[in-house]
Amino acid sequence: MSYSRWLRHHIFFLHTLQAILVDAVLFCLRKPPMMLKTNKKIDKFTRLLKCFSVREWTFESDNTGSVISNMSEDDKKLFPCDPGNLDWEKYMERLVIGYRLYLYKDPLDTLPQARKRLRR
Repeated sequence: MSYSRWLRHHIFFLHTLQAILVDAVLFCLRKPPMMLKTNKKIDKFTRLLKCFSVREWTFESDNTGSVISNMSEDDKKLFPCDPGNLDWEKYMERLVIGYRLYLYKDPLDTLPQARKRLRR
């Protein structure tokens, strides 16, 4: 059995089949099934980001540092591009909100519920 076929079987038995079983239990309990749909979303998202997550990326910023060091103070005020001055916490918060809004198509009015669920 090839690795690709083995992986597909592995995913089916350990992910999809379990999601189907959990949904069957939820159906018997008269609750809406949700695991298979969630599983499909996770699978789609994983395949979407596979190219970026399995490769090793190297970023160099020599040119950026050179440009910033050669800028005058007036230019630095007009074009603040120094990553050392970036508020990374605010940046990451906006990044996550952007993911929720544009990648997951999750409206912002669900944010308080998600924060409550996260704190549990």
